[in-house]
Amino acid sequence: MKFLKYILAASLLILSFSAMANYGCNVGNTIYPNATGGVNASGYPTYYASEPITIRWWDGDSNCGIRDNRISPRTDSNDKCQVIGVNWGTVYYFNPADNNCAPMNLPLDDYTWVILIAVGGLGALYISKKGLFVA
Repeated sequence: MKFLKYILAASLLILSFSAMANYGCNVGNTIYPNATGGVNASGYPTYYASEPITIRWWDGDSNCGIRDNRISPRTDSNDKCQVIGVNWGTVYYFNPADNNCAPMNLPLDDYTWVILIAVGGLGALYISKKGLFVA
């Protein structure tokens, strides 16, 4: 029973990281990443026509964007979406870090999860030493 709180905390942490999927509406050679949070009359998700990301088709392409082998459909080609004022497309998964024009992250950004786990662990240790948890 004592370790139940640690198992629960670890489960919540893992679920929060796995929920960070990046989806966008792929229309032709462009991915529109900004979802409106709503659906159209057909029940498909809608996206804003802002901040589009170009799809690059070869490694030597000097244009900004994401390489085509770094994106994939969410489920299948029937997983439709609509970009407001543009057209219909398909929902695709992408990683914003693969965008060669994205703002540069600090090296510390890659280790944020380590810092969160360390701070959470130290907090849990402190709380358990003080006896604030009653099991």
